[in-house]
Amino acid sequence: MYNFSVFSLAMVSAMVYTLPGHTLGYWLADLKVSKKALGLLSISYFIHASKILWVPFFERIKVPFLNKILDIRSSWIFLMMIIPSIGFFILSFRNPLQNQYIFVSVVLLSVFCMSTMDPLLRAHFYKLSNDQNIKKILTLGNIGFRTGLYLALNIYVLISNFVSWNVIYRISSLFMIVASFTIFLLPREKEEEESNFSFKEMFIEPYRDFVSKHKQYLVSVIAIMFLFRLQDKLISPVFYCYFVELGESLRGTISAQHMKYLFSASKIIGGFTAIAGSLASNYYLNKYSYKYNFFISAILHSLSCLPLLLLNNFLQSQYLIVGAILIEKTIRGFASNTFYVYQTSLCSKKYASSQLALLSLSESFGSALIGSCSGYAAEYLGWNYFFILAALISLPVLLFLKALPKNLVVKKSKT
Repeated sequence: MYNFSVFSLAMVSAMVYTLPGHTLGYWLADLKVSKKALGLLSISYFIHASKILWVPFFERIKVPFLNKILDIRSSWIFLMMIIPSIGFFILSFRNPLQNQYIFVSVVLLSVFCMSTMDPLLRAHFYKLSNDQNIKKILTLGNIGFRTGLYLALNIYVLISNFVSWNVIYRISSLFMIVASFTIFLLPREKEEEESNFSFKEMFIEPYRDFVSKHKQYLVSVIAIMFLFRLQDKLISPVFYCYFVELGESLRGTISAQHMKYLFSASKIIGGFTAIAGSLASNYYLNKYSYKYNFFISAILHSLSCLPLLLLNNFLQSQYLIVGAILIEKTIRGFASNTFYVYQTSLCSKKYASSQLALLSLSESFGSALIGSCSGYAAEYLGWNYFFILAALISLPVLLFLKALPKNLVVKKSKT
């Protein structure tokens, strides 16, 4: 039941994550919104970067009524799932392009909730684990997240051939409202009798603790957080748009509708290969050092752009279309699991939420800068040079990996 709860909550968190992001990009792409505008959706990552300012408060402030049956963190996780679900349910009855103020307000509120929920949920899983099952629990959470992500990104695209995006958002929102109650199945964390609201305890101690533990390679850690996922953030906002344009260019060889079916089916299968990649990552994390896994992940990440380059130049191959998507998803599953397990294990359990917010500050800032420019880069560089840029953009991470110790086993906090 505990494993089921971890998996389910991670899956729902991914759906909350994607509704104001990638899935929204699919909806807007079908409404013929430009690549430049789609890229600007990544500006929401600046909200992610800013969560370091408010996440500590959500570790201290009790939620009336809910705190009688849930601990503080679980109460906020529950609310951060429910609020955007209700918001998108309301939005599903409207046209995004005709009700722009309401649309933008719901999206920004959802991004705020999602950016707050992410470190709280990951810290909750971390604190409820022990030294024996920590990698298993974190990997299970990542697999649940990947499952929810690909349900939202892939099943929805397939269903959009038959029903409107409004209906998809309506059904998804109702599902998330029901599924968020899974938080009640997790054990309640023991809390201190009195919450400490001092500025030092909330905003100084978490970061002092982190710096003191990792000061020998702190610059390398921050640089890795900034660089490692730049490729994902560059490609993701325009990935679906690329295949839409590819389908239009193949008329006479592959119909646009057939291309959409092919893309949807490939990504659904890609969801399973991404899970396989995450499981493979967990195996190698238990067998080899983090440094080795980061090195392999960075190289594979760069190579995953080669099928997209080939696809852009040899348009007649349907097999290459399927292969390019499956390779990209498998490698992303492997690399993301390595990244998030490492990121979480760097934190002390006592200050996990705040320290995860600190680490995601660098990641989110890089994502916002690169992601918001992705539409412009694709527009002006063309797809060939765009994918070459994507292949190279994260490689500087190798320079900082060199500075890290061979074994990145992190000393666990006594708290």
